[in-house]
Amino acid sequence: MTGRSRAAAVAAAFLAIQSIPAVSEEGILEEIIVTAQKREQSLQDVPSTVSTLSGERVNDLLGSAENVRALAGRIPGLNIESSNGRTLPRFYLRGLGNIDFDVNANQPVSMVFDGVALENNVLRSLPLFDIERVEVLKGPQGSLFGRNTNAGIFKVDSVRPGFETEGYARYAMGSRDTQIAEFAGSKAINDELAARVSLKYQDRKNWIDNLAAGTSGDDFGGFDEKAYRLQLLYVPSETFSGLLKLHGFHQGGTHPQVFYANAIAAGSEGLRDGFSVEVANHDGPAGMDLDHFGGALEMEWVNGDATITSITGYDKVENFQFADVDGGLTSFNPADIGALGRQVFFGVATGDGLSDHHQITQELRYALQQEDFFYQVGVYYFDEEIDVMNQDFVASYTDIVNQKTRSAAVFGQAEYTVNEQASVIFGLRYTDDEKELTVIPGAGSPSPVGRITAADDFLNGDI
Repeated sequence: MTGRSRAAAVAAAFLAIQSIPAVSEEGILEEIIVTAQKREQSLQDVPSTVSTLSGERVNDLLGSAENVRALAGRIPGLNIESSNGRTLPRFYLRGLGNIDFDVNANQPVSMVFDGVALENNVLRSLPLFDIERVEVLKGPQGSLFGRNTNAGIFKVDSVRPGFETEGYARYAMGSRDTQIAEFAGSKAINDELAARVSLKYQDRKNWIDNLAAGTSGDDFGGFDEKAYRLQLLYVPSETFSGLLKLHGFHQGGTHPQVFYANAIAAGSEGLRDGFSVEVANHDGPAGMDLDHFGGALEMEWVNGDATITSITGYDKVENFQFADVDGGLTSFNPADIGALGRQVFFGVATGDGLSDHHQITQELRYALQQEDFFYQVGVYYFDEEIDVMNQDFVASYTDIVNQKTRSAAVFGQAEYTVNEQASVIFGLRYTDDEKELTVIPGAGSPSPVGRITAADDFLNGDI
């Protein structure tokens, strides 16, 4: 057996061990509780494809200053990629997704964070920390959620405040001058009010030498991230609870994504001789800057077997990222065609971002649990407005694209338990969407002035 074969065998054995379900001391599989259907259930009782990652596992995967893309492949059928490095992740389930890297592109896989659907990919750049669990629901979920879910849902639940004093603090250092600091803690303020504070900081210094800059040492590749989350839990009685959350994050850096011109030779496999990930040839500017603020209010009323839940969310974000996307030093020598680190005859350096963005979401639902019958119905409203700033550094012009989206939905799902072995679930969803897009060309731009409006409504169901 070769060294490569032995390594592959060891890796396969390790992955097999990692995939074995947790077993209690009595040899019985531990029960996994999920909220995939907006109520606490055993994973075995959920009649759809749901995969989970515990908060501890998420922390392990992201503990070395990784971003959400590190969860790709950790759940069968889940892929996460980006054209912008740490920002603007795109989710795919069972191969279904949208490869469009524009900042105003909609995605068929929804990301739901603490009950609020994050529509724009820029919002999905948020660092994950102090997480209770991640649930991935595959396939359409329209009768349970009010926003784009035709391929599935990537659902994240953070740790909620508790009335017992507890918390943790972590600090780590790594190569490339990487530092990670994280803190979270809960404490009761009085018998009815509890708070939880969660903080995270990540930093990496420049580690890529840009030969085109003509300087010595490292020129780009660094980033810094700061994130916070403050939650207040109010429980004045057994029939009412309210949770207020304020959160935000900042991301900055000298390069959102590193491009290497002709790193792979035509007609060959793997990276060519002489390539180094720590050396680049960029003759265009690069950088990223992102600032987010958001809040959410979740209220729940319980009256016997009935529950009313209201979730209100608000998020706003501004960002801009730019890069030398051809990844090479521009040359006008035909002999440089295909050469490592060279881009012949023309260069491509672009940047785009959201100069203004906000989204407002409101969900209100009613649920009733009886002995053999459960149902929940709800209404959902979504309002988003964004200004996309698209900049071409070579031609020196900036276009603004204003996009407005309004969406309203009515949805519901019911479950009838036939016996201990079988139940029937059926659901319906009606949605009505309106979208308006206006192009505002900058000085010297070849883009035409344009305005597009679209509207549609749809009724779908599942059983």
